Amino acid sequence: HGNEISIALIDSCRNKGYGSQALSLLSPGVYIANVNVNNERSVEFFKKNGFAVVDRFITMRKDIKRQRSI
Repeated sequence: HGNEISIALIDSCRNKGYGSQALSLLSPGVYIANVNVNNERSVEFFKKNGFAVVDRFITMRKDIKRQRSI
């Protein structure tokens, strides 16, 4: 287990080192980033910053509408 981390930057702030700088300010500990496997930029960002791929997962969703009573 570990602390979950997520980084979101607007387009104009990407590729300027802000994400890496934010990671450098973290307290010592274990951190987990849940990254969409199709988001190659994010996967590469976390790898570049020392994170390792632990698992590949798929999030599944189902919207259930209220059923009519019988």
